[in-house]
Amino acid sequence: MDLTSALSHLEQPGVALTHSVMLPGAGGPLHLPLEWLPADLRASYLLRQADLPLTQRVEAALAVGRTAEVWTLLARRVHPLAAEPGLERVLGAWRDAEVARLALPASPEVVVIDGAGAQGLAGEPTRAPADVRDLLASLEWPRWVGPVVVVVGDHAWDALPATSNRLARSALPIVRLARFPVGREGRAELAAALTG
Repeated sequence: MDLTSALSHLEQPGVALTHSVMLPGAGGPLHLPLEWLPADLRASYLLRQADLPLTQRVEAALAVGRTAEVWTLLARRVHPLAAEPGLERVLGAWRDAEVARLALPASPEVVVIDGAGAQGLAGEPTRAPADVRDLLASLEWPRWVGPVVVVVGDHAWDALPATSNRLARSALPIVRLARFPVGREGRAELAAALTG
């Protein structure tokens, strides 16, 4: 069988395996290495196979920008990100690329976006993520690789429309606060937003 006739089966339902996709063929099943497939088609096959390693599926989907499907897939998990080998690395690479694209300052915990642009958060409110981790420790929290982006006010920013209060995702989540978080009150307000 030549490659042209093999590739004609790609649009048919198939089964993704760890390193190949198995397609129905006239003379029996046809196995094609996953790396031979176009990236978007590879991601489609991998996302359909719940029994494959989660890291492999997430990496393939993020590579082609199918982020909404990744966040939905990861939101269903009851285990921490670290329970899946390599998942934090894959999400960390996506996060680093997104931080660079958005020109965000380096911050381990919280980045604030307000009318003046992006800045790291200082003082009492920086303890809010630790408060949330302590509160939800029995649930194996957090379920994201940080930092958290806090959008102050009602303006739209990146993937957070002006009408939304949060973008819950497993890397670089975004929350909205009405005012800049300062002091103990800001810490409590930010902790409540992160818990949500």
